Formats: sequence, structure tokens, C-alpha cells
Amino acid sequence: MNIIFTAGICLMLNLTTLHANSRQDNVLQQVRADLKKINAAQSFTNNHHRSTGGTVSVGAAGDADCDFNMGPNRIQDAIDSGAQQILLSTEDSYFENLVIDDTNIIIRGGYANCTAADNGLISGGSAIIDGSLSAEPVISITGNNTRNNVRLIGLTLENGQSGGIETNLTDALIELFQVNIINNSNNNQGGGISIFAGNTDLYAHNLFISSNTALFGGGIGCQGFQASVTLTGISNIHNNQAIGTGTGSSASGTGGGVFLAQGCTFSMYSGGAPADVQLENTTEQLAGLGGAALFNNSANRMGGAIHSINDSKVFLFGQQMCADGQCLGDDATPLLVINNSADADAMGAEGGGAISLLHPDNEAIINGTRIENNNSGGPGGAFLVDDGASLVVYRDHRSCWSDVFCNALFGNESGTAVGLGGLLYNRNAQVDISNAFISENRADFGTVVYGTGEQSVTRIEGSILNENGEDGAGGWSDNHVLSVSLGATAELVHNTFTDNRAEVAVFNVDPALNSSLNLQSSIVDDASSGDVLNAAAGITTIHCLMAHEDLSFSGTQVAVDDPEFVNPAMGDFSLNPMTSPAIDFCDDSQANIQHPDINFESRGWDDPGFNNNQGPFDLGADESLVNDIIFEDGFN
Repeated sequence: MNIIFTAGICLMLNLTTLHANSRQDNVLQQVRADLKKINAAQSFTNNHHRSTGGTVSVGAAGDADCDFNMGPNRIQDAIDSGAQQILLSTEDSYFENLVIDDTNIIIRGGYANCTAADNGLISGGSAIIDGSLSAEPVISITGNNTRNNVRLIGLTLENGQSGGIETNLTDALIELFQVNIINNSNNNQGGGISIFAGNTDLYAHNLFISSNTALFGGGIGCQGFQASVTLTGISNIHNNQAIGTGTGSSASGTGGGVFLAQGCTFSMYSGGAPADVQLENTTEQLAGLGGAALFNNSANRMGGAIHSINDSKVFLFGQQMCADGQCLGDDATPLLVINNSADADAMGAEGGGAISLLHPDNEAIINGTRIENNNSGGPGGAFLVDDGASLVVYRDHRSCWSDVFCNALFGNESGTAVGLGGLLYNRNAQVDISNAFISENRADFGTVVYGTGEQSVTRIEGSILNENGEDGAGGWSDNHVLSVSLGATAELVHNTFTDNRAEVAVFNVDPALNSSLNLQSSIVDDASSGDVLNAAAGITTIHCLMAHEDLSFSGTQVAVDDPEFVNPAMGDFSLNPMTSPAIDFCDDSQANIQHPDINFESRGWDDPGFNNNQGPFDLGADESLVNDIIFEDGFN
């Protein structure tokens, strides 16, 4: 199968596409699409009649209660018989490479033997289908004469030499429940699952994809404007690798966990799923198990966890997302993106330890996540966003797995050979990060952010940036917390910079091509990082700021003072409600506020215990509401 990559061509995204209304529209549209997919799965359950073919059982040789118990192709023989439900005994492993062509079917494991299958007695465990005896995928799903449903439950698909599951121009809804896809390989895309074109939608709950390899997308490869992948429950994409090499946006070695191209949409939710899914003779509960994760994946080039190009979309939801009275995910468990790596072959040229995004109309929208300890040999310890792509990290609503750490962006590292952007490398792309706690990231230049190019816009609001850099120890230079160059723009609104350990200065604004920094309504209590601004800086607009010094820059409504945090030694950077001079400091006439504060509380409460400096808005990430009895009780 030849896979062709076509770069999307469109105008550069306008910054307004990152604003709240547009973001919420995109999110609501995606949640509705995912719920429609899951409701279609429920409808399939309710309407899957077996007047033709019925239910059959497959098991070990000598088990007389099995309908199919002889020969090397027992499961395929059952499929070819026209059965609409196939129940697999776990007494034996099955060395087969299955083809499911243009049919509705359920294949379910988890039965101790065929007697148990006949009586609907599920004992748990997986039926193992081993594809090692052929060069074909373990399961190929084909056909587009009509829309089909294929449901796989309680299976382990392993050792496929052309992947675990493959579709090609297929028209189907594929449902995976309690499925393990492990140790498969593919010399093209999708070591675990490959979806190529067609109207193919995959929905999986409690899916485990581990130790698979491919040139593109070690775990999952998906291409096509009508293709989509939705994961719920404790779905894990773990220890997969994109092993290819090359240069250019279409080169292999990208997407250790997931590779997306040509408009494929990938969505992943933490925690649970909606209502029970009714199966024959049993009810499978699909509620709040938590633990969704992309972890320990690696790519030889770009995108340790996810690489997305050509108009594709990524949605990672660690908060419960609802539409029209139905919900997906939960607010109790974050979605984890941890310990992924890019440039695993140590060539040092590529990056995006967690996620890389390329090309216009290519976007990722993320909330309620822990994005931690990802690394890259090149730029972007966690994120590499390039060529007109967009990234949004935000908090959707008040309830979250953690009040302060709802978006925890910790411990990501770019390479030590001129590594750019410990958390984020933004080249001619648009990024909006809000309500985040950003800590312990490392790089040579820009321990948190390195932006470059005249179309590069990085916006951070309502976030705490703390302890990034380590004074140049351990092989990193740790120059600056944020750096913009060659015409890039950074807009920082209501943030708290404190106790970072960068070198040279907190901010670096390269004068070349009018690079610029707009710093509003913030706290920069960061003496360990040196001056606030580099010498000979480019264009800066600084208004309403409390800082540790004011000699390196010029601005309006600037104070040098101690903001008096509640307990900085314990990571509590809220303002002391009795003494902080940062309370009621600003009128925010110049600040472009788009988000609530870091705790998802409204800004601009006028504390009666303080005389306003310029207005009712507090400086920094947190708006102090402790002195308001109503707000203190949470009625905001």
C-alpha cells in the first residue's frame, strides 16, 4: 500500500482562531462527534440481530462444545460462515491473520471454554490472536459497499508483521473494548493500528497499545479526512516507537505513539465513558476507571507521543467534556503525557518530545493534562509547533483533578546541543497556553519557550512559571525563561514568574525583524534569573508589573516589591490576602484578558481591605478572593 503525504495549503491562522469562542466551538463540535460515534455503537448493540448466521463458539481441538475447533483457521472459518457473533475460548492461542470484509460482526474473548461461551459466562482474560505466521496484519478490516460495525472485545493481538489492525479505504465503525495490541510491527504506518483513508471511525475503551513499531506511528497511524480515532477509559499508548529516518515533513521516524495525516482526528479522554454498553448475555460497564496515558513512546525524528500534519486534529481532554446532556471523561484523573522522547536516534536535528504539529489548519486542543518528563534531542522538549499549526492548552471549567495543577507542564527537556525551548518550540505557529503550572523545564535557550519567525505568536495567560532552569548545570545553558527571535511575538498576561533559575535574563527579545514582547499585569519575582530583560532588546510593551528590578527595561505602572506569596516554599503562589501589595494593583485597561485566573476564578474583584493602586485587578496568575466570603465559599 502506497501512502502519499499531501501538505495542506491555506492561509496562516489568525490569532482570533485561538480565542475562547472559536476554541469552545471546536471543542463542542468534537465532543458531539465523539458522542455520536459512541451512540452509534450503542445502537449497533441494540439492533444486531442474528437471524442469519447467529452466534458461534471457537475453541481448542477436542472441545466438542465448540462450533469451530479444528484446523489452523478456526476463527476465519467462523467469520466466513456468516456468523454475526464469534465467542472465543481462552484455552488456546490462535495463530491466524484474519480478514473481516464488508460485514457486521462481534468477536469476543474471555471465555474459559466453549461451554462457558454457550452459557454467557465470562471469566475475563484475553483470547490471544498471534499473527506471526504470515506477513499480513493480525486483523484486516476491509470493504466499503456499505457501512459496517466491527466490534472486538477481550482480545490480545500480537506479533503481526504488518501491524495489529489495518484498514484500507474502509467504511466502518470499529469498536475495541478491553483489547491489547502488543509487539506488532509495520514497515509503513501504524504498528498497532493503521487506518488509511476511507470513512473509518475507531472507538476504543480500555485499549492497551504497547511495544509496537512502524516507520510512522509506532502505536497508531491514521490518515484521511473522514477518519477518526476516539479513546476513553484507561486507554494506554505505551512504549511504541517510530523507527524511520529521513528529512522533510513527510520523512519517516515520526509519531512514536500516534501519527496523524491528511485530516485524521484523534481524541482521547481521561476517566470514564458514557452509559453502559449492552452486550449479548451481559452488561459491560464503561464507567470511570481513569488512567488514560501516552507514555514511554519514542520517535527517531519528531513527535515522541504524537506527530500530526496536513490538517489533522488532536484533542486531549483531562477534564469531563459534555454536550447536549451527555458527558465523556471525568474531572478526577488527569490525562497523562509522560516520558516520551523525540530524536531517539540521537541525530539531534528534530524535536517535539511529546507532540509535534506541522502545517496550517493542524491543531491540538488540550486540557486537564500532566505533560511531564518528555525530552527531545532537538527543539521542543514537550511541544514543537511549526509552519502555521496551532496549539491550545487551557482549563475548560472549574472542576479539575487539581485546583492549581490542572495543566501541569513539568520537567520537559530539549537537547543539550543548542536545545531550543524546554517546554515549547514555536516556529511560525500560534500557541495559547493558559491556567498552567509550568516548572522544571530545561533548554539551552528558552527554558520554557523559544519562539522564532515573523508568524510565531506565543500567548501565556493566568499561569505560574516556577523553577525552570538550573543555573546552567547538567549540560544545559538555561539562557532565559522565554526567548523570541527573528520577528516572533510573545504576549504574557497575568502570569507569575518566580524562582526560575535561568541564566542572563528572564526574557530575551531579539531585535532582528522586530521581535516583540507584550508583558501585562504580571509578577516577575525572579532575581535568580538575572535582569528582567536582556540588553539591547527588541520591541517591548510592559505595563502593570511587579518585579525584582526595573533597571533593565522601561514600562508603565511598574513597582519593585515583594509580592508576598502565601507559602512559596510549599508551592503556594497565591497572594497573601492580608499584606500583598500585588492585590488591587491594576486597572487592566491594556491587558487582553481571555481566561479566568489559574483557579478558574473571575478577575477584577475589588478587595475592600486594600486601597486600589490603579484598579481592582490583582497582579499575576491568581486573583485573591479569600477576603470575599461569598467567593471564598465557591459561589463564583
